[in-house]
Amino acid sequence: MVTVREATISDIDIVYDLIIAIAKYHDQEQYVITSKQKLINSGFGSNPSFGVLIAKGASQIKWEVEQDNYGAIKFYERLGAKIDVKGLFKWDITP
Repeated sequence: MVTVREATISDIDIVYDLIIAIAKYHDQEQYVITSKQKLINSGFGSNPSFGVLIAKGASQIKWEVEQDNYGAIKFYERLGAKIDVKGLFKWDITP
């Protein structure tokens, strides 16, 4: 069973480490302008400007990526993910 929950202040190390890891992977760590304290203030105060969900005990994760987002696809494949191509339809019915 997978439990999905909202992150709490006690998860801030994990959240921050993931931000830094993805920045390092893209060789853009120098552009990270946040800190653990800024994340706490912005995400865990009385009026949060973002939210974080944490999932534990998962055996599989599925997500979507645009077909032409080659950088993301290569990144996910390097992590060990396998792309499962199937039809995804979109129908914009607004004028």
